[in-house]
Amino acid sequence: MNRLSLVLLALAPSLLANSQQQQLAIKVYNLATYEKQIEHTSVSTDLKRISTNKTFTLLHPTVAVQWKNKKGMSREIELTNLSFKNEDQYMKYSSDSMSLVAITSGNKVTTATIGLRYESTFLQTKPKSSKTLFSFAYAVNPFVKIIHTVPYTSSSYPASSTSLGLNAFLVPRMNYNLSSKLFVDFNLPINLFSAYMLHSRNSDPSIQVANQGNSTFNFDALSNVLSARIGIGVNL
Repeated sequence: MNRLSLVLLALAPSLLANSQQQQLAIKVYNLATYEKQIEHTSVSTDLKRISTNKTFTLLHPTVAVQWKNKKGMSREIELTNLSFKNEDQYMKYSSDSMSLVAITSGNKVTTATIGLRYESTFLQTKPKSSKTLFSFAYAVNPFVKIIHTVPYTSSSYPASSTSLGLNAFLVPRMNYNLSSKLFVDFNLPINLFSAYMLHSRNSDPSIQVANQGNSTFNFDALSNVLSARIGIGVNL
């Protein structure tokens, strides 16, 4: 969370320096998502395998910088993902009498992920004498995910995969002003489409170098992803 805050706060001076941008605000969100993925695989002419994967994320804090132009339309940049992790999993056998330690299986996996979301309001309305603002925005979410796997045994080979993609959203939003400085932001990002390119490589020496890599393109319109965000914003 601290890394997210530092990165986005570093963007604030450049945004503030632009004379076209006013009313800078910092937001802290919680993003909850539910995703359902179904994969159909034909086994034979009358038999198919159906794989279902459901993921529910209740707590996912993010930080965003919001600004408004002279027309009062808001723009926003959110750091949705920023992670780097190493996983070390292996199985070994040891014998004190034989002074033997042998690793029989396992991998060292390094995963790096970064994702941004840019939003731009195109329609908004605020009833007179009301603290509530209703609006619609479009949003794009480019992301990169890199996975590198190094096996501990000679029976497996190093592998890597890189995903480069883009999600597009329609975002209905409701803002409620608690004071001149503090406001609550509730919105429901609706996924219009998801598209990504996946490149994978397996360094198996029995496979020709030209055939060790594989690239696929995936496109999914109106995917089974439900999300909701609630945040607290501070006008600077």
